[in-house]
Amino acid sequence: MPRRELLTPAQRFQLFAFPKDESELIRLATLSTEDFAFVREIRDR
Repeated sequence: MPRRELLTPAQRFQLFAFPKDESELIRLATLSTEDFAFVREIRDR
């Protein structure tokens, strides 16, 4: 059975491409306060 493509090549490029703007890259790579709270919650289990 052939594999089914879930994303078009354009969608795949958009999903995996690095942002052109440095501030957008920083926003995507920085954990928020909510992220840290979630990590703490999972660690305490």
